[in-house]
Amino acid sequence: MSFFEILLSGDFIRAALAYSVAALISLIGFAYVHNLLDGEWLQWPWDHFMMPLLRACLVLMFIAIAYPSIFGLVDAPPLAEVLARDDMRIHHLLNLVFVITLFFPLIPVVGDWHEFVLPLQGIAASMLLFNWLAREMHVMDVHYWPGIDSVLYMSMLASFTHVAAVWISDRAGALLDRRFELDGSGKLVSSVLVMIMQGPIIVLYCRGLGRQLVG
Repeated sequence: MSFFEILLSGDFIRAALAYSVAALISLIGFAYVHNLLDGEWLQWPWDHFMMPLLRACLVLMFIAIAYPSIFGLVDAPPLAEVLARDDMRIHHLLNLVFVITLFFPLIPVVGDWHEFVLPLQGIAASMLLFNWLAREMHVMDVHYWPGIDSVLYMSMLASFTHVAAVWISDRAGALLDRRFELDGSGKLVSSVLVMIMQGPIIVLYCRGLGRQLVG
């Protein structure tokens, strides 16, 4: 499958829609609990642990629904079968994405580049899932480095889509706040737009992985 065929595939469209709806509902609920705690000692762990865990679950849901099209594959072993080979595989995926969300902001210099968090989560989870998928398809000689050109291209695309998502969400949020007497709706819009607009970055990387499985 070509890059654009993946973006137009039913798997990818369903994944994007499911993520958008789940992110919107989850973030509204998250904001409600945050305001409900209002300065209590539980508010800090809620913000700094539950929010990263929520984002990790949403990213994994996106990849799971987009499978196997996200790798550019039409036929592949069922995801349930790939994950069922080891009872800990789901835990490994969740822990990997959660740790990236939790500790990326602590990295000097690059920790402030929030536009790279979501693509990095998706790429890391995809690498691990691809490793299991390759074994399932009896392909052992695989590589994970896409090349410096691809890395630079994905980095530029991540920065551009992040800025575009923030720009659109700020204006859409201000309009929604005025129209429905809300406060801070732009953050919700931004969270949804970032995944939709940065999803193709994950696809670019995953397609490169998947081509190794097409004989």
